[in-house]
Amino acid sequence: MSASRLRASGRPGPSRAGTSGRPRLGGLALASAATTTLVVVAAALAATVPTASAAPVLPPGPALSLTADSSFWGANGRVDDIVSNGTKAWIAGGFDYVGPNTGRAVTVDSSSGATVPSSNIVDGTVNASAPDGKGGYYLAGDFSRVSDLRRQGLVHIKPDATVDRSWPASAVTTTVTVGGVAKSQTGSVTSIAVAGDRLIIGGDFDAVNGVPSSRLAAIGLDGNVISTWRASANAPVNAVAVAGDSVYVGGSFTNLNGAGRGHLSRLRLLDGATDPTFTATTNGAVYALDVRAGATRAQDRVKLGGDFTAVTGSGVTSTRTRIASVDGNGAITSWAPSANGPVRAVTTDTATGTTFVGGTFSQLNGQNRTQVGAYDAAGALTGFNAALAGCQAPHTLKSTYTLPPCTVEVQALQVAAGTVFVGGVFTTSQGSLRHDAASYSVATGQLTSWLPMPGARVRTFTNLGSTTVMGGDFVSAGGQYRRGVAKIDLATGTLDPTFRADADNMVLDLELTADRTKLYLGGTFKSVNGVTRQRLAAVDANTGALVTGFAPKVNKDVYTIAVRQGYVYLGGQFTAIGAVTRQHAARISALNGSVDTTWTADTNGPTGTTYHEGMVLSLAVAPDNSRVFLAGPFKTVNGVALPDGIVALSGATGAVLPRQLGGVQSCGTYHWVVALKLSDDGQRLYGGDVCPDWIYQWDAVNLSQTKANGLNWDTACNGGMQGALEVNGTFYYGTHGGTKGSGGYCWQSPSNTTEIAQQRFFAFRAGDGALTDYAPQFDSPMGVWSFAAIPQGLLVGGDFTVAGDRNTVAQGLTLFRGTP
Repeated sequence: MSASRLRASGRPGPSRAGTSGRPRLGGLALASAATTTLVVVAAALAATVPTASAAPVLPPGPALSLTADSSFWGANGRVDDIVSNGTKAWIAGGFDYVGPNTGRAVTVDSSSGATVPSSNIVDGTVNASAPDGKGGYYLAGDFSRVSDLRRQGLVHIKPDATVDRSWPASAVTTTVTVGGVAKSQTGSVTSIAVAGDRLIIGGDFDAVNGVPSSRLAAIGLDGNVISTWRASANAPVNAVAVAGDSVYVGGSFTNLNGAGRGHLSRLRLLDGATDPTFTATTNGAVYALDVRAGATRAQDRVKLGGDFTAVTGSGVTSTRTRIASVDGNGAITSWAPSANGPVRAVTTDTATGTTFVGGTFSQLNGQNRTQVGAYDAAGALTGFNAALAGCQAPHTLKSTYTLPPCTVEVQALQVAAGTVFVGGVFTTSQGSLRHDAASYSVATGQLTSWLPMPGARVRTFTNLGSTTVMGGDFVSAGGQYRRGVAKIDLATGTLDPTFRADADNMVLDLELTADRTKLYLGGTFKSVNGVTRQRLAAVDANTGALVTGFAPKVNKDVYTIAVRQGYVYLGGQFTAIGAVTRQHAARISALNGSVDTTWTADTNGPTGTTYHEGMVLSLAVAPDNSRVFLAGPFKTVNGVALPDGIVALSGATGAVLPRQLGGVQSCGTYHWVVALKLSDDGQRLYGGDVCPDWIYQWDAVNLSQTKANGLNWDTACNGGMQGALEVNGTFYYGTHGGTKGSGGYCWQSPSNTTEIAQQRFFAFRAGDGALTDYAPQFDSPMGVWSFAAIPQGLLVGGDFTVAGDRNTVAQGLTLFRGTP
């Protein structure tokens, strides 16, 4: 178990690894929801953290590939724990989807939604797309690579679905200042439009292929920047649309081409000059434009969505709440719908005149419409109701124990051949599963059978006829809905469809019984498969069906569990199980969930959300059930003072043993251990402290009898312990913290005098704590949370979307092949 929180150092604190010595091959990880900043004592840090020196040559690590197997399916959120029986692996965490790693843009069948195989793996967000008019298309966003090619923010895909390697406009950049030094990085392109011989792009960037371009640029279809087209904005451009010889732009800007223009304007397609005849402005950001060209510019019809409450045009200001329409002179039309939240997408079906709008609103014209709705040609709200519901968001530094807050939203709309395609963040529509993408008949408003199943937010569609390009935040498409728990076939790396145990909130810890028939779940959930289960449940390991006789009622969250000899040990925030008082730790019957009243280990500690009166964050139980180890911010156990937030207990009674473990470092008022991992043979106990992120290996048998504090070795990293696993003489350590070269490091044990630059994943020699040279990379600041050794290699779970190196897209779960 672990706790993670922000500290005065500005980096996230340590996290939890799972219980050990249990019948499992994997570890697990977890972090505290608390974000209370601890006061770091400079003197304490100076006393515990050694001075860095030149890095030595590291000893070789395990015989594992440094490249992640991208064919292995992943999850769309954090994987906290992994257990395995050698042929299957069960994963748990904060996800609701498991699927193949397709990258953030895919082509799908326009009728069925089936993914069309492609090698174009985009590594970053895709914000916009557009057809090239020749069967290919453009993608724009915040990405830096497409498969093996460097493509910053913009790429052209040819009609044969391959990347256009000859197209030079592939470096959309912006300059940021880091530590007083100017640094170029990938810019953000949020909107694109093709017009004749050029592509107009808008976003938040300051150069394209080295040519200064402030948030707007024109690129020839040959990929070269058109240097004679000059337009600039003082803030991001969110939308561009072309009609005839004009370019309409909307965004967050208040100045365009050096003159005041409030969020909306029109430019000449020829050279980017501002058209003074278009006068419309808004008092808030414009996010979406839908432009229909008229016979003349004055007859253009411009519909816009955003977060404004008034529009000014032709000298007249009128109330328009987040949706409006103006003509080609900028005069406000009588079309006056309203939304109670921001509008992010607008599109009109030319055949029927129906206009669809999407965003984060819940009402249109005062009537309930969840994030998407439609108006007829006359401007009346139609009966179309997508009834979008359900939501899943990725974890950040907060909400570690629970699913993060999430809002249903629509960001992408497109009409093609009588069908409207809707993309955003949602789980169901009209009562049917439609994960983040759905389509409807324009005529009837009814849901179609189209089911592309992306894993996260959809931001753009481009219809190419029989196929549709879909892009966004997702890393996977064509997967399956699984919430909190899933089962993976290790031979194929794909989801095992026979198992389903969906939980309504996070599953934080898994335990597989010795006979591999049952799987125990602990977490913050209240139901499994729609049946009430309060934070603890048991399911059939093959099918996921609930074990009906096991239904204990735990009154607060369970963070850590272990199953031994007919008992389930649990730790967390709880203070009661059913009618029996148990303060943060308990032992219950694995058969019926009744509390074992002969075993008591009540913990107490400081009050407040950081400490929760001395909660238990992690536990480990000896294979023979003789000892139980607890860790957390407690100060006493059964009334006995424990200064280091770690305790060794009798497995029979829960009594505090006469010999204990210690040596826990501190950089604040309190210090404690947040994560524990026991070796499978029960000989060595690993732990990680809350601050300053030291790693400990204790003698779990002799405790402090033969060694000071019972320590075999200790060392430090710049991120706390989350995932942990010992196998074949190697100790794997997963963490959050800095990136290699930017604050990511561990100290070289046993001397602890040399800082070694690595990030989020470390492999130590278990015997002496020496850091090895095996160091795959992971992209997320919240990093690695779980491990499992399997016949194919090492499974790694966490928050990442890129694993092994910067070029391999893999979200939530990945495999490194070889011998761990």
